[in-house]
Amino acid sequence: MAQVLETKVLAELAKIFDRDVTEFTPELRFKEDLVTSSMQKLMIVAVIEELTGQQVTYGQMHRRKTVGELLDWIGELHPA
Repeated sequence: MAQVLETKVLAELAKIFDRDVTEFTPELRFKEDLVTSSMQKLMIVAVIEELTGQQVTYGQMHRRKTVGELLDWIGELHPA
């Protein structure tokens, strides 16, 4: 994934979870570490759609267990 897009995604995640962007490592788990709510997942879907121009579903986002998996998937949606 292009570094600029990854930086934007991480900045948006930091806003959604009210955390410092440096806390978002590839190994960080949405369910166990961030205790992600359904509303936060919907917000992530909206961010992905805005940044990639691709329509995605809640279920597609929900299958990504870690920040690294999410970033890899976004990279596939929006190749450099």
